Amino acid sequence: MKIFLREICFVLLLGTCAYGQSPSFKTYMNPVIPGDHPDCTISKIGNDYYTTGSSFNVTPVIYHSTDLVHWEAIVQPVSAAWSNYGDSPGGGCWGGHIVYHLGKYWDYFSRSNTMYFVTADTPAGPWSTPTRVNNPTQLNYGLGYDNSIFIDDDLKWYLVVKNGQPNNGIVELGNDGQPTGTVYNLNWINPSPAYPYSWAEGPVMWKYNGYYYYSFARDLGGGQKVMRSRTLTADQSAWEMLGDFFNESDPLKSGSLFTSPNHSSNVVMIDDSTNWVIHPLYAKGEWKGQGRQGLLNQVRYDTGGRPIADYPVNKYFTAPLLSSHGIPWMVPKSDFFSSNKLNPEWSLLGYTTADKYSLTDRSGWLRLSPK
Repeated sequence: MKIFLREICFVLLLGTCAYGQSPSFKTYMNPVIPGDHPDCTISKIGNDYYTTGSSFNVTPVIYHSTDLVHWEAIVQPVSAAWSNYGDSPGGGCWGGHIVYHLGKYWDYFSRSNTMYFVTADTPAGPWSTPTRVNNPTQLNYGLGYDNSIFIDDDLKWYLVVKNGQPNNGIVELGNDGQPTGTVYNLNWINPSPAYPYSWAEGPVMWKYNGYYYYSFARDLGGGQKVMRSRTLTADQSAWEMLGDFFNESDPLKSGSLFTSPNHSSNVVMIDDSTNWVIHPLYAKGEWKGQGRQGLLNQVRYDTGGRPIADYPVNKYFTAPLLSSHGIPWMVPKSDFFSSNKLNPEWSLLGYTTADKYSLTDRSGWLRLSPK
């Protein structure tokens, strides 16, 4: 009998290890990242997931997860003491995408309609001082804002660009992180004066079953569209518009707390071949002091290859089959200021030099000075 029970326990343990899912949860409810997390992107790097996005005025934060449900703030990649950091509303970082490429980590972001990147050897930093991205002469508009990074199967990588209502494009990057001169102008997506997709902003890309997928938000008010092509090209005829990205026909949609999903991240596939996105959304379509919270939804492809993301309705969703590795649910945290470095959960508002705060003037206290 003891041998029999021992064998049962071994089988149960083996099953748990094979699935790799935390025993503490099998479902989740949105938001998975409470707080204001606009224009979020996502990257799968090994068994880890990272997201960041627009911070606008406060210093940006990179979040880390192993299961897409439990997230932790790990670093602020851009210092508030950076000389180009703005001090007016919206004067900080727009967009943001952390990727691993060419043996190091890169985080691309926009400041005042100009693109920059920072690099690091580890996601937790230290991160370099921002480097300005050169505007390729082959593109007749600036590199803009709310951009993202796409890395192809051949390891070529691209900046997916948006600037103003009519301007969408794809810019190839070199080993130095700067444009190579190869660009794909996609101004046919949202031409003036009709602007059929409002702003066609926050573009993201991914690849699935040999197709390039390109998705964008109509605008902040709602709507996410997606198109695809067999080749990476600027030729409009090669791209097939697939329509709405989120399941707008969900019967529970009308009663949902979160409505009009948009500004979705790129799609990531996890080890069990399921696909997921992170996206920001206001509750009840209003700010109400909570901002655009970070939501997680699964993406499924129909038989024709069209991706359809779950609508963020009011229900429990099946969680990704991943291990949480002990990262807790993201809730407000206490800080006893016992470190000589400010924890990454704390953001500074606008340009702030290092002498405006101190953790060492008085042990266990954060001392602030007027700006």
